[in-house]
Amino acid sequence: MIGALINVRASAILRDAASLGLPAWPYESTYVCMDGILSIFQLLKTRGLLQDAPKNPNEDDEIMEMIYAPSILSSLLPWEKSRNIVHLNKKEFAPELLDCSSSLLAKMPAWAVCFNLVGQGFDWNGHEVAGVIFSRYFLSKHPEAEADLGNPIKAQAIGDEVPGVINNMNSVIIFADGTFDLGPYCSMSNDQTIAQFFNSLSDSLEANSDLIDGADEKQIEELKEMANHTAERGRRFFSYLVYLIQHLDELKDAEGNKVSFLPNPGPVVVDNQVTIPSINIQPLYLD
Repeated sequence: MIGALINVRASAILRDAASLGLPAWPYESTYVCMDGILSIFQLLKTRGLLQDAPKNPNEDDEIMEMIYAPSILSSLLPWEKSRNIVHLNKKEFAPELLDCSSSLLAKMPAWAVCFNLVGQGFDWNGHEVAGVIFSRYFLSKHPEAEADLGNPIKAQAIGDEVPGVINNMNSVIIFADGTFDLGPYCSMSNDQTIAQFFNSLSDSLEANSDLIDGADEKQIEELKEMANHTAERGRRFFSYLVYLIQHLDELKDAEGNKVSFLPNPGPVVVDNQVTIPSINIQPLYLD
């Protein structure tokens, strides 16, 4: 999987992606588009080569598995290249912090950003959280899909980026025992704030809880409470990322010297083979 995605990215960067039949994606901010990850994942899964792929601990359905594992890989694989860890003291963020356009998330300074959350009191479904990795989830626009469905698929571009059918900031939660799970996401849009997204998510989940057949009043209230809790967890995690983006000029190294994120690595040729080297782990401190 790692080698195949290196080939996809290197081919798109070094050659004309369109002539190779590759979709376009925001090359600077996104390691590789989900089109590539999903295609390679499906191919390897069909060949029985992904027995150890991440599986949804709460869902056995094959369709959900095809969403869950590739989404986690879309964060872990780019972080394997950018390898940064942001250390930030525990904070109580004002709700107004998320009253910014969700397009701000496109300014994340690396393909993936990892936060050290050890000792910050984060809990995820009863598990102690040690960290979170954020990365882009970008699915390219496919004109042929529009023709098949009969209705135009609304693709949106952030700023000058190419448009995408799905344009999210995803997250993966890292637990203290070294395991991980798919975390909250935020849809990126020029027309919606991050706060509005999570408010809408909470409202949608609450509305759906009223439609569950056979649920009594107590169960519906519990589901609504869960919906609010899900949105609130998303707000808390994304507050860290927004705070980072808004304070990039205050980053320091362990000695207190001012630093910036290292550039994302580019493709290089080693022994006639194209590869993308991983950066040495870069600790960054904010506060």
